[in-house]
Amino acid sequence: MFYCFSSRQIQSKFVKDRNWDQYHQPRNILLALVGEVGELAELFQWRGEVKEGLP
Repeated sequence: MFYCFSSRQIQSKFVKDRNWDQYHQPRNILLALVGEVGELAELFQWRGEVKEGLP
């Protein structure tokens, strides 16, 4: 848990040092994440089943 907490502090300082708070609100981050996950899902959509361990 310490590692996760420390990473959050580093990320928070990084964002504040660059004045990115105005852009990176939870809603915006969520919408961007959903878009990226959709692009990733598209890669797997028509692949069918593959053996375990294969890309």
